[in-house]
Amino acid sequence: MVETLDPKRVFIFRNEIAEARAADATVQRLTESYVRLFVLANAGGMLACLGIADALAGGKGLPGALSFAALAGPMWFFLFGLIFGGLTVSIMRARAVRDSVQHGERALQAIRDMGLIVPTPPSPFSRPELKGLPHLTTAINVLGIASPACFLVGAIWGLLRIGAVH
Repeated sequence: MVETLDPKRVFIFRNEIAEARAADATVQRLTESYVRLFVLANAGGMLACLGIADALAGGKGLPGALSFAALAGPMWFFLFGLIFGGLTVSIMRARAVRDSVQHGERALQAIRDMGLIVPTPPSPFSRPELKGLPHLTTAINVLGIASPACFLVGAIWGLLRIGAVH
């Protein structure tokens, strides 16, 4: 005998699966952004090293050129801004994974509510990570403010230093 499925539960299941797929797509996009951010950081670091290599080796540099010491402070702020930006993207990725897992669990619960036996998959998060999951949004908000603030302070300080030399 064929049992008909409750349309409401089927709708809930389909909706949760669609939400889980959307969260997985977000995870993939944020992972790619994270990789691009590190490539950009490495490229910027290499350019900075090439720009100051002569000064570090004891060379005089170009006449009127800015010394490395004059920009060391602003460079630290840019470095912190870059670190905070990378942490923000990484935490956003973890939050998207959490959202995907939650939607998947709801979809499994909808299947269980239909009377089917469904195994429970293991959590992708460790116990310490599970304790930190509720605080992800707060961390994203704090780092999301700190990163551009560091870039802004570094840019203003660097422009003031450059203006003072030239």
